[in-house]
Amino acid sequence: MPSLTNDSNIVYNKSSSLPRLTMYENLLTGAFARGLVGYITMPITVIKVRYESTLYNYSSLKEAITHIYTKEGLFGFFRGFGATCLRDAPYAGLYVLLYEKSKQLLPMVLPSRFIHYNPEGGFTTYTSTTVNTTSAVLSASLATTVTAPFDTIKTRMQLEPSKFTNSFNTFTSIVKNENVLKLFSGLSMRLARKALSAGIAWGIYEELVKRFM
Repeated sequence: MPSLTNDSNIVYNKSSSLPRLTMYENLLTGAFARGLVGYITMPITVIKVRYESTLYNYSSLKEAITHIYTKEGLFGFFRGFGATCLRDAPYAGLYVLLYEKSKQLLPMVLPSRFIHYNPEGGFTTYTSTTVNTTSAVLSASLATTVTAPFDTIKTRMQLEPSKFTNSFNTFTSIVKNENVLKLFSGLSMRLARKALSAGIAWGIYEELVKRFM
């Protein structure tokens, strides 16, 4: 059965009501949006990473802000942004691209017992949720794995700014003094968080869009 369309000629997937963009549009819009959000929220990310680390013993948000500004100036709040952007922009671009593609391909490979149609020709809520949630989990898992080294580099730079001064030096230091696998440290936990949150968020979001937009 062909995908549904409306009067404005925007094509929709049977499990989704989101406009279908081209492959390059999905890649670029996802990357640009995530890169911009990453820049705006960078100070929060730096403070969060240091709070979680045993290298710092901040007792309050004010102390953290004062310490970073005194020692590193405003630049300190954006420490590791290059690596963060190299992680987040490709991640978001790849995720959106893979997610949209997965929504098209999954119905072709899922067992027929999972595929049910509503009277309008689209998928039922059960089928849509299955397709969208599975697509989100698979896409987030792959995109997270590909961009994991940049997450490691970003974290090292934010925790030890005097030792790791830029992305390239951090990368070469890890590979030379440790090993390549260290670039994927924490991948299992990041995979669990990213895949689970993406599956839940997009499964719910897609259904809300169909009902209220």
